[in-house]
Amino acid sequence: MIKNLLITSLLCSMIIYCGCKNDASAEEKPSYEEYMEDYEADALKWGMIDTARNIIIEPRFDDIHDFEKGSLIGANLNGKWGFINEKDEVIIPFQFKAITRFNDKVALAQKFDNKWMLINERGDSLFTYKYQELRFYSEGLAPSKFGNAWGFLDKKGEWNIPTRYDKATGFKNGWAVVKTKGKYGIIDKNVNTILSFEYESIKRLNESYFKLKKDKKYCITDVDNINKKQIWFDKVTDVQSGYFVAKDQDDWHLVDAKSSKKVKLLAYDKIIYGDENNWICKKENLLGVLDIKGELLVEPKYKVLQQFKNGLAIVQKENGQWNYIDKNGNELLKSDLPIAFDFKNGFARRLAANGMGIEFINTKGSIIPIGNFYEVKDFHDGLARFQNI
Repeated sequence: MIKNLLITSLLCSMIIYCGCKNDASAEEKPSYEEYMEDYEADALKWGMIDTARNIIIEPRFDDIHDFEKGSLIGANLNGKWGFINEKDEVIIPFQFKAITRFNDKVALAQKFDNKWMLINERGDSLFTYKYQELRFYSEGLAPSKFGNAWGFLDKKGEWNIPTRYDKATGFKNGWAVVKTKGKYGIIDKNVNTILSFEYESIKRLNESYFKLKKDKKYCITDVDNINKKQIWFDKVTDVQSGYFVAKDQDDWHLVDAKSSKKVKLLAYDKIIYGDENNWICKKENLLGVLDIKGELLVEPKYKVLQQFKNGLAIVQKENGQWNYIDKNGNELLKSDLPIAFDFKNGFARRLAANGMGIEFINTKGSIIPIGNFYEVKDFHDGLARFQNI
């Protein structure tokens, strides 16, 4: 069924592949007619509900994007994509074959002649896209590929930084990670080198820290002291609250992120980033929880223990059943589940007790029936997509 031609989002970035259109014979149908001839809409339509299960957007769409506060919502009506707001008002008419979500106040939209263009929040075309690949805009620029090289386009479609890189990521706080001659470095918008091109990979962890890889070793560096003396480890986690965990030879250590000095030896087989100021520890193939300073909160006793979301983590017990625990190891539900989903916006989906459809659990463990809906997706910024019966 042709119902969703969205371009896939990868590593918090989006890549668009634009094919060349073949010469058309006089007998060929226009692209729009070909598309609509094969288009098959689902009989169950999509809308949006809030956390109190009030219908905010009536279920009249063939497809709809997740809600993101402050941004327009992409929706498909009778095979054509457009944009609405959270009041269900049409802002950009339904006229496109495919669209992306808005980022930095612009989005890509494909017309039925298969050409892509950049549009603003009024639906005005800023330029027609003619390059092989384009990623999300950030700080007014987007990484774009032409030929075999990457550069940066502005919102007029002009090269702000000409194509010269093997790979490129978007700018954040004035810096971008790029690759040239097989090595990664960091540049600013004036193409000054902030961090030299000598690394196998560079990952921006957050506003303050980068993870670097060189000679199969890893280090953490902060933006305020990007060229400080680098201390290398065999493995490192992401940073949270000024700490990361690193493996040095056979031992795991809690490490101060600013100085890269070891703070505490962690006597476990493995340490994993646990989010929300927790670390997941592994001992004898079972998992437990440490607090941000490496103190034990939950003894290792679970087969699976996922990152914390909304103060709760999914766990699988040795009997194969699933539940949720808080940071002190208290289980949320009296009865285990055959499968569990992450909490988002204070709710987690679960299979209904009767085996028919989906219902929700809140962070107190109460069951929230979804009402007379066929399907409900996760909540995003207080709204969830749903299909009515």
